[in-house]
Amino acid sequence: VADFGLSREEMVSRHASNIRGTYGYLDPEYISSRSFTKKSDVYSFGVLLFELITGRNPQQGLMEYVELAAINAEGKVGWEEIADSRLDGIFDVPELNDVAALAYKCVSRISRKRPSMRDMVEALTHVVKARYSKKHH
Repeated sequence: VADFGLSREEMVSRHASNIRGTYGYLDPEYISSRSFTKKSDVYSFGVLLFELITGRNPQQGLMEYVELAAINAEGKVGWEEIADSRLDGIFDVPELNDVAALAYKCVSRISRKRPSMRDMVEALTHVVKARYSKKHH
């Protein structure tokens, strides 16, 4: 997680052919377009959320793992099967499912299907408020 940085275009020349960015966090559309967008950051954020949920990083096959889980979860529930085993099952299942479903929207291969970061802030704030209200009622 300490290696995570926001997407930036640092091309010195239009003819530069090397891809810039951290492997595994790069928006798949960047690979073909060589252009970062706000949705590139959303993709990277989704990968980061899945890294936090699973305890795996992209170099450990994180996204393949997520895709397999998504088949079972249908994008909504059942994500608890990929939770970091070091949590020993001590987590709120609905909360994990909510956050994982949001993360899965972020890593859509089609950028226009990804939420905006503003939408993510609102959705994650809702998850936090729901947790707070559960604890205090």
